[in-house]
Amino acid sequence: MSDVDTSGDERRGNKRWPEALKREIVAATYLPGASVSMVAR
Repeated sequence: MSDVDTSGDERRGNKRWPEALKREIVAATYLPGASVSMVAR
């Protein structure tokens, strides 16, 4: 077996977001007048 991590997360620069932050971001899209693109910015 190889000890090499083949998930690619580090190589592609993917971040692991905390669950609480994900929930906060999603909740922000439900605010009146908000859009997903505006929240993403």
